[in-house]
Amino acid sequence: MTRPSSGRRHLQLGVAAVVAPLLESAGIAMISPGNTNPSLTIGPDRDAPQRQFDNYFRMVANDAQQGGFLAAYAVRIWTCSGSP
Repeated sequence: MTRPSSGRRHLQLGVAAVVAPLLESAGIAMISPGNTNPSLTIGPDRDAPQRQFDNYFRMVANDAQQGGFLAAYAVRIWTCSGSP
């Protein structure tokens, strides 16, 4: 008997980018709990975002969103702590 895949193999960008179009052609949604690369949802050109896969969804913010938030948080912590 074949066991169903847990989907953990799709946590890497390279694997997700290869598997997403295959699943899309089969009409299967792909929901990632961990892929954060923006290209999976907005394409390779950030200046002209275009969704690559209609079946791909993520449950976490992408790297571009996380980077901006973490930078703002670091500045806030730095300025509130009284550090030079």
